Amino acid sequence: MSTREDDMPPNCKSPAEVFDTQEEIQAVADWVESIVDHDYCRHLKKEGFGGCELWFPSSGGKLDFFDIDVGKHRCENMADYLKFHNSHVNRQAIVDQCLASSPKLMDVKVPDIISHRFSRSEFYEIKPDSASGRKKGKDKIGWFMLLCKPDKANLPYKAGTSYKPNFVVDLPGGNALGGKYKIVVHIEWEVDGLILYRLCLVSTRPRQDDGCTALLRAGALAAVVRIRLSEQDTQTVLDGLLAAAESPQQHAVGRASGAGAAPNLRDDVMYVQLLLNDWHGRQGTALIAEDGLFGPQTDGAIISFQQSVTGIPDGRVDVGGPAITALERGHLRAAFAPGMLNPDQLPTLTLHGDTIYPDWTGEGNPDDLADEISWQMLLNAMEREVRGYFGLLYHPQVPVGGAGPTDVIGTPTLGLGSQGEAVRKLQQLLNEHVPDLPSLAVDGDFGPVTDERVRVYQRRVEITDDGIAGPQTWGMLTGGERSQEAAAGTPTLQQGAHGPAVRKLQRLLNDHLPDMQLVVDGQFGPVTHARVREFQQRVAIAVDGIVGPQTWGHLTQ
Repeated sequence: MSTREDDMPPNCKSPAEVFDTQEEIQAVADWVESIVDHDYCRHLKKEGFGGCELWFPSSGGKLDFFDIDVGKHRCENMADYLKFHNSHVNRQAIVDQCLASSPKLMDVKVPDIISHRFSRSEFYEIKPDSASGRKKGKDKIGWFMLLCKPDKANLPYKAGTSYKPNFVVDLPGGNALGGKYKIVVHIEWEVDGLILYRLCLVSTRPRQDDGCTALLRAGALAAVVRIRLSEQDTQTVLDGLLAAAESPQQHAVGRASGAGAAPNLRDDVMYVQLLLNDWHGRQGTALIAEDGLFGPQTDGAIISFQQSVTGIPDGRVDVGGPAITALERGHLRAAFAPGMLNPDQLPTLTLHGDTIYPDWTGEGNPDDLADEISWQMLLNAMEREVRGYFGLLYHPQVPVGGAGPTDVIGTPTLGLGSQGEAVRKLQQLLNEHVPDLPSLAVDGDFGPVTDERVRVYQRRVEITDDGIAGPQTWGMLTGGERSQEAAAGTPTLQQGAHGPAVRKLQRLLNDHLPDMQLVVDGQFGPVTHARVREFQQRVAIAVDGIVGPQTWGHLTQ
């Protein structure tokens, strides 16, 4: 049964739930803030104020402050603005208070918007729609309100209530993974002074799994990168990104050949079926079952694809061969190209009939992008994103209750004495999530050893350790990287280690050392070793580069 795109509920996430690196998260934040800045100026014009008069240190005298990069520390720029409009204040005292309250470089206590007008002096903070985003936003609003009190700086600004946005901005979409999709940014006023945003995917894909998250990543990043590129450079950049992609296929899929019979293992077959459906969806032809079984339907789809695209209709998809290469490249172009290459939509997206960002240059332009993340840093982050992109499609996790019709095993409640394919699936997941213990036999028999391993896993992820694999346990097991990291515990780590525990370590180091961001790749190499030593030195513990109980304790306290 076909489903209209507009009928599908959007899959919405905060940027931190979509991306793994600070560069990507900050790039999206910069872009969304520029959209809100533009809409706020439109709001002022509608209210009879004539639009924005943007403050810049070199110009002075302007009424509207936006927290963007102007070549000096953000605390100093805000203090200059406040001093200009409130001559009684002590500029240096404001700078000192701002710096003292801002331990992390990317979370400086400077509101995103401050407006100084006789009848309406107000401020706003723009944050991602997540628990941490709300908390950080409310903390910053509380700090600035305290600064405004008569016994402090005695400033006239109130947490804003006149501007209450609630709108979406459409990003380019297309056809991918067997369905139509589009990406939207939803921006909404939450409480006094706080504006939240989230990224949403609207997709007709039957199976709402990690493949949808992959599309959300691709489309949002492509749009952000396209903003910073001239049109003539987009094709070169896209070609370079495509070359960085790494295929996760492990074994051949399809018919026997001179090289022997294809193993046709379930994960490889499902991956090929997914990419074939991606191609079918773009051709407007019928989809096939994504069941991990190689049969006549999959065989016919492979032959049809090869006849149309590669010209080698041998019915076989070999690792690194022309068929898998064409399938993967075709999907990446479908996922990334709309945002990267469509000159009709980028970089001239409109909001309320006005162009949002015709360019990102020109002092005093409210469309200027806060250049806290350099272009090269963002491009490097996007290359890492593309390199691991297909891994999300090779083992797509399905949220509990969200399995589509192609999930033939499912996630039933299991306990001691259960048997069958669902138990095998459970045992495989437990082996992936608890890699430091001896691997379970994947035999489909829920015996005492599997029961104990379920309990160990439940204790590690801090849920009831009853040995029953119910919705909560399945949800953690199928929840992606963060769930694996939670289950990995806090084992002793040193250079050469790899896996979920190392990813957890790298995320924690990035939280504590925001000026020295690591790539979260799960590999404990020389750079991670150096960051561990730097952290140990800062917290005054033994500097040996080994992450033991004492280092974990300081990282997680």
